[in-house]
Amino acid sequence: MKLFKHNLAFVSAIIMVLFMVPCFVFAQEEATEVQIDETVTAQDLGVGEQNILPGSFWYGFKEMWRGVQTALTFNDVNKAELKLEHANERLLEVQKLVDLQNDENKVELLNKAMEKYEIDLVKIQEITAKIQEKAANNPQLDAFIDRLGDSEIKRYKVMEKIQEHAPEEVLEKITAVRERQKTNFGQIVQQLVREDNIVDKIEKMFNDQKGSELKDLKNLQIVKELKESLPSDIQDKFAEIEAGLKQRLEEQLKNVDVEAVKNYLENMRGDETIELEIMSQLRNSGMVSVEMKQKIQASENEVKTRLQQRVENIENAEIREKVINNINDDFQKYNPNLIKSLNRIHERKMNAESSEDTEQVEVED
Repeated sequence: MKLFKHNLAFVSAIIMVLFMVPCFVFAQEEATEVQIDETVTAQDLGVGEQNILPGSFWYGFKEMWRGVQTALTFNDVNKAELKLEHANERLLEVQKLVDLQNDENKVELLNKAMEKYEIDLVKIQEITAKIQEKAANNPQLDAFIDRLGDSEIKRYKVMEKIQEHAPEEVLEKITAVRERQKTNFGQIVQQLVREDNIVDKIEKMFNDQKGSELKDLKNLQIVKELKESLPSDIQDKFAEIEAGLKQRLEEQLKNVDVEAVKNYLENMRGDETIELEIMSQLRNSGMVSVEMKQKIQASENEVKTRLQQRVENIENAEIREKVINNINDDFQKYNPNLIKSLNRIHERKMNAESSEDTEQVEVED
C-alpha cells in the first residue's frame, strides 16, 4: 500500500511538471502586439490546414479535386467564392513551402505555386467582371465582397511573411504576384462596390480585423500600400480611409504605453519606406507627446538600419537595384540621405563582385 501511494505521488508530481512547464514557457513567449496583428491562421482565411503540399505524391489528387469542384460549380458568385478559397489554400501552401528546409526543388516548387496562385487571382477578377451588372441589391454578392476584402487584408500579411523568408531566387516572382493581388482587389472594388459606399465598406473591413490596441498601425500600413496600386479614380477614396485611420491613431497614441508603440514600429513587417512614412507623419502631426516623438524617432532610425541591412543582404545585383529603384519618388524626395546610403551599399557590393570576377579570371589564366 505504501509503495502504491509512493508511486502515485511520484506520477502526480511528473504530471504536474508536464503541465506546469508548458504554462511557464507560454508565459515567457507571450505574443507581442505586432505578432498578434500579423499572425494569420488557416481558420482566419476560412480554409483547413494545408498539409498536402506541392511536390507531394498526393498533391496531384488535391489538384484534381479542385478541378472537380470548379467543374461542378455553376453559379458565378459561388464560383468566385470557390476560387477565393483555392487562392487562400495555395497561399498557405506557399507559406509552408518557404519554411521547408534543404529541399533541392524548393525554388522550382515555389515559383510554380506562385504562378497557380496568380492564376486563381486572375480567375476571381474575370468572374467578378462578368457579374458586375448583378451587383446591385445582391446579398450573396455583397457577402462575397466582404469575404474578399477580409481575405485581401489577411493575405497581405501572409505575403509579407513569405517575402521575408523566401529564397532570393523567387523574390521577383513574389513581388510581381503581390502587385497583381493589389491591382485585382482595386479592380474588383471598382466593379462591385458603389462609389458612394466604398469608404464605409472598406473602413468596416479594417475595423473588423481582430488584433491588439495598436492594430490601426498595421491597418494604416496596408491601406497606404494598397492605395499606390489602385485605379486613380478610387485612390481618393483610400486617401480618405487613410486620413481617418491616422486621425484615430493620433487619439489612440495619447493613451498607450510609449515603449509598446516603439516596439511595434520597430518589429512591424512590410515595406520599410511605408513604415518610415507613417512614423514621420505621426511624429510631425502635433498630436503626440514629446516622449512619443522621441520614441518614434528612435524607431525610425532602427527601421532605416533594417532597410540598409536588407539591401546589404541581397546578393543578386539586379534584384538589389530593383529594390532601390522601386522606392517611390515622394520617399526619395524627402529621404535623400537614406537613398544615397542605399546606392552606396549597392555600388560597394557591385565593386566587390567585380573584383572577385577579376581575381577569378586571373586564377584561370
